[in-house]
Amino acid sequence: MKRVLITGKTGYIAVSLYNCLKGFPEEYAVETITLRGESWRAEDFSGYDAVVHCAGLAHSRETVENAHLYYEINRDLTVAVAKKAKADGVRQFVFLSSLSVYGMDEGVITPETAPQPKSAYGKSKLEAERALRAMESEEFRVAILRPPMVYGSGCKGNYQMLAKLARRLPAIPSYVNQRSAVSIARLCECIRTVIDDCAGGIFVPQDTAYLCTCAEIRRLAAENGRRPPVTGLLNFGPALLRRFTAKGRKAFGNLTYNEGMMKRALIAASVASHVEQFCMNDAALLRERGFQVELACNYESGSASSREKVNAFLERLDAEGYGHTQIDFDRGASHFGNHLRAYKQLRRLIEQRNYDLIHCHSPIGGAICRAAARGARKHGTRVLYTAHGFHFFTGAPVKNWLLYYPVEKLCARWTDVLITINREDYERAKKKMPARRVEYIPGVGIDLTRFRPGRFSAEELGETRASLGVAEGEKLLLSVGELNRNKDHETVIRALAELDDPRVKYVVCGCGALENELRLLIRRLGLEDRVSLLGYRTDVDRLYASADLFVFPSHREGLPVALMEALASGLPAVCTRIRGNVELTEARAWFPVGDVSACAEKIREYLSGDNGEEVERNLERLRAFDADVVRERMKQIYEACTREGEKP
Repeated sequence: MKRVLITGKTGYIAVSLYNCLKGFPEEYAVETITLRGESWRAEDFSGYDAVVHCAGLAHSRETVENAHLYYEINRDLTVAVAKKAKADGVRQFVFLSSLSVYGMDEGVITPETAPQPKSAYGKSKLEAERALRAMESEEFRVAILRPPMVYGSGCKGNYQMLAKLARRLPAIPSYVNQRSAVSIARLCECIRTVIDDCAGGIFVPQDTAYLCTCAEIRRLAAENGRRPPVTGLLNFGPALLRRFTAKGRKAFGNLTYNEGMMKRALIAASVASHVEQFCMNDAALLRERGFQVELACNYESGSASSREKVNAFLERLDAEGYGHTQIDFDRGASHFGNHLRAYKQLRRLIEQRNYDLIHCHSPIGGAICRAAARGARKHGTRVLYTAHGFHFFTGAPVKNWLLYYPVEKLCARWTDVLITINREDYERAKKKMPARRVEYIPGVGIDLTRFRPGRFSAEELGETRASLGVAEGEKLLLSVGELNRNKDHETVIRALAELDDPRVKYVVCGCGALENELRLLIRRLGLEDRVSLLGYRTDVDRLYASADLFVFPSHREGLPVALMEALASGLPAVCTRIRGNVELTEARAWFPVGDVSACAEKIREYLSGDNGEEVERNLERLRAFDADVVRERMKQIYEACTREGEKP
């Protein structure tokens, strides 16, 4: 736990940051202190890991008479607090500076832009920055944030002016401009990341999209229940204000941090369903570290999700401010023409966007992405690859070794960090793959607060079983997974026919290319009243809790999420003896791949036996795969990759 002291008890950013950190009571012990008067000098700062200096003078009209106050408060007081923090052994000092240090009303701020403040406010902030940087050492890290306009509920300053206009204007111009801005929530998350990393340096937090002043006024008006007309006939107003007044330039001019001031990250995988299921936690982690994140995959075809679900996912990405780009990835290994087209698209994208970090997933998408990123690595781009299960596992067909092993070995030469999610792959990658570094993380993580025993009442579970056509005294088998050859639901369906017990019913959650083929098989075996293909479901947590046994007949897995969720829900499971499965279950649960009779025997054994002790051991084993554990491990990997001056 980190102890954090925030200066300023009533300031907007100070109060917002305090509330943000208080939302993580196991991670931060946070306090505030007022700097009014001299009593703060007698306080002991030695117990704090970080001091976040939010106190300062702003939003006051500058005059010749009050200019000295800016220097006394924003510079001299800041330096005094920092000196005390350093003397008391505080490890990190975080200073809230401002975009005003650049002294620009309009233009684009780039990494090469020299600060030239014009106002007393901007000059006092810059002088404080320089004094703080002179104090920095290995034992005393100084982080300086230069946020643009901060906005959010209750915000003061320029944003308050926009809110007033939104309440009063009878009509709104359609005038277009671009300004860098940052939401208070995003700013607080940026400060959190800086504290977590004990980072030093200069940071420029901003939203992924620039703010248009008139568009923001329209949005604020809508929040107040107003719908004033929007017209280009009024555009002369902002144009004249911008041309002849400083306030007009500030409100309606273009003033942005160049995108190069922010770090950019690309996450790439073959299809949208993979991105949605496995990559969004990584995207959130990168965003917390100040990255603009773009998600590239094939959103148009090949996904295990329905078209409607992919469209909903794209809407979610837009709403949350993530970029997304269509790349024509093809999951067919032999479709070389499509792979070449995807390679060209991805290479062009990487050359245009100049990413600081690229994290790719899935065998085909990962190979194409790493090949396309070779040139970018020469200019400092870090490339990570998560192997969600090598195709050349122990016992895999020879063709898998001949095709996938050479490709993975070649691509490993273009990989800074190769991440594996099961022990077999980790040991093989350590010995055989020439990546700069090989790491292990325990899968993609599961939410043990959602998937846990006892979450649903007996009444709720009874309703779910009844909705699936399961009567009292009948047993319910459950499988979750895409309807394809690898998931091999056919083996379970044939095993059910071999059991020939009308009291045992089987449901499968998932969509896929084999749906019609499986329905024909069910009809041919006369199992229409005992087997149901449910398609895509959003209530799998309730289905796990309602079932009597989970059956997982896959031919190949990395570290299967569905099996982890079932076990975490307290559901006994039988599964194939393959990599990934054997890390999660005990030998008693295993049966050979594709062996219908062995599958039927395991189902019979588990439905008639006492599995309580095994379930408890499974639950204990699953603690190591909790989403928080995976998140922390992935965070450490990102930190190592993005730390200034460090090679992976």
